[in-house]
Amino acid sequence: MPRAGVTKEKIFDVAEKIAAREGYARVNLGSIAREFGIQKPSLYKHVSSLAEIQDALAARGLQGLYNALREATDEAPAEGVNKTKGGRAEGAKALRAAAFAYRRCARENPGLYAAFQATHVKRGRETQEIAQKVLTNVVELLKRFGIPDESVIHAARSLRSLLHGFVSLEMEDGFGLPEDVEESFAIAVERWLLGWKK
Repeated sequence: MPRAGVTKEKIFDVAEKIAAREGYARVNLGSIAREFGIQKPSLYKHVSSLAEIQDALAARGLQGLYNALREATDEAPAEGVNKTKGGRAEGAKALRAAAFAYRRCARENPGLYAAFQATHVKRGRETQEIAQKVLTNVVELLKRFGIPDESVIHAARSLRSLLHGFVSLEMEDGFGLPEDVEESFAIAVERWLLGWKK
């Protein structure tokens, strides 16, 4: 019989706490069971596998990223941006806001960030749908900036590479020199934007 107080959602909550406290790599059935004071087999009364838990964390992380991107960029107008100079400037403003929101999301939720970056985990339908929402949002922002349809996926990949590379190094204390990291990030984003201007 399932132990009182243990539910699927609580298991996901505990896994998220472990990821935040100790890192995503420390999320396993043993660490979760210890938090509840139960044996690992008892978890199978609520979840099918560790992969299900990892997928749930990825979904939470992606939803948090989606919310952060929308909150940061919703105020910029979406119409006419490919046709006017002012529109392109607004598109740049929105992408700049999105870049900083991405970095903030990763820094504030490193465990969940790592969860949705893990490419070896099979994604469930809900997680795939949220990932598609994130991609659609980014594509819309790139188009608002004036990126043509034939280049938009290349632009999305290059932007993701820039942001993920930077935040990964930052979270691993990879920037040891005294120059301001905030300024470095701002310069990197501006150079990326400049590189896609025509």
